[in-house]
Amino acid sequence: MVAHAFSDAVIADGATYWQKYQEASGTTFVDSVAGLTATAVGAGITAAAAGPGAAAPWDKAVSSTGAASYLSTPDNALFSVGLGAAGRSMSFETIRSVSRFDPTLNWLFAKSGNGSNYEHWCYLTTAGALDWGVALDGNAVNYIDVRSADSLISLNTWFHAVFTVEMKPGASPTRAYVYLNGVQVAGPGTPTTPGNSFGGDENSPWLSGYRGDNTYNPYAGKIAADLVYPTALSGAQALAHYNAWQADLAGPPPWTLTPG
Repeated sequence: MVAHAFSDAVIADGATYWQKYQEASGTTFVDSVAGLTATAVGAGITAAAAGPGAAAPWDKAVSSTGAASYLSTPDNALFSVGLGAAGRSMSFETIRSVSRFDPTLNWLFAKSGNGSNYEHWCYLTTAGALDWGVALDGNAVNYIDVRSADSLISLNTWFHAVFTVEMKPGASPTRAYVYLNGVQVAGPGTPTTPGNSFGGDENSPWLSGYRGDNTYNPYAGKIAADLVYPTALSGAQALAHYNAWQADLAGPPPWTLTPG
């Protein structure tokens, strides 16, 4: 039996990318909406690890040892928030567990905007907080960044997180939010000019680990789902997605026979 409450919710809300990580083997993973392939780089990514549930699409997950490895996807406009006047809203949703905290940080999802600076980034801190940042210009000097409180993420525990940015160039200020298990834990945040930039080394987006030939900032744990939306999901939608996931894990209610 295939659980479908989560699927119904995310498709209705316009997911444009959904990695289910249901492959039984190999190092490539194809998303079920856009047909884009995430490719494992390095030896630390493994398919068909145990997922958070018993039924598809939750029975399998991809695992990462935290070595110098990551998942990379081809560059595509659906991963981009754009920059400056071309900015648009976006959401990233993920269901994961982490097996250890890296001494620096643990990348969840990121994309460079011009080959040298990040367009957006989200990561798990060593203290168990979730951080989400989005560049507002081509050099990532002006950006918005929000962070949750510490100790929200526990080791070896599955969690559902949604990162959203509402881009309104020339109108109201840009807003960014983070939701954990259906609850807002960061945001809305305000744009800032800190006087420095966030460096990145590739234009293509990546998941789980550092995008580069080194061992910095690896992600050790499992991933059961990664999704992208071209809109800023609301708090109500984030909660609905979490509840739908939990309903999938719980399974259908038992049959009740009524004498007639």
